[in-house]
Amino acid sequence: MRIKRLTLLLLFFALYFFPVKGCTPSFKTVMLTAKNKLSANDGAANDHFGISVGITGERAIVGARGEIERGRQSGAAYIFKYTGIGWMQETKLVARVGRTNNHFGASVSISGDRVIVGAPGDSEKGIPSGSAYVFRYNGVRWELEAKLVARDGRARDEFGASVSISGEGAIVGAPGDDDRGNQSGSAYVFKYTGTDWVQEVRLIVNGERRPDLHPRAVGHRANAKSHVGRTLGGNFIPIT
Repeated sequence: MRIKRLTLLLLFFALYFFPVKGCTPSFKTVMLTAKNKLSANDGAANDHFGISVGITGERAIVGARGEIERGRQSGAAYIFKYTGIGWMQETKLVARVGRTNNHFGASVSISGDRVIVGAPGDSEKGIPSGSAYVFRYNGVRWELEAKLVARDGRARDEFGASVSISGEGAIVGAPGDDDRGNQSGSAYVFKYTGTDWVQEVRLIVNGERRPDLHPRAVGHRANAKSHVGRTLGGNFIPIT
């Protein structure tokens, strides 16, 4: 057994220092990649940094729903940028009017110069009705572009539990919505008009509630369908 372990160790070091030509990625590449560990500059206990993540190009966003700058578990999100040498924290995002238990950062998504951050604990339309925030990079800093809420939002909807953004379109999940029964859920598609973000359509399950279609996960791609749960297909009714 000791001989076997020694053989594997020697093989590992041989591949690490002398990677096989044409082997992608090499052990060396994997080891170097693993060293890029991100952490918040002001990280603290119970921040839940890493509860949600997103990446595009040379920027990444990490949610920390338990962060306390705006109150207990008000939440935050951190944007990192790759400098060519390593990843550096570029900015920290918090809700403009954050409150205790907003859970800002419970979900995040990034696309180009825009990010969206979910705050499913927000109480603007009841506790927790939820919200989502869109920020945009103006070339100098990240600025709040819009706060999204559901037109028909109600308490316990948890709008913002999942978010996704691509180009000028975004989708937000509300797993607590009860139009098709208790916590049957729904998802909302938003579009940027050039001046503002507007709710374009609301999606609900067509027929019996299915756990695999529960909108704890949503996705959106520019010039394509939005996705709720596992599939969109003919399983959802669009409601304008």
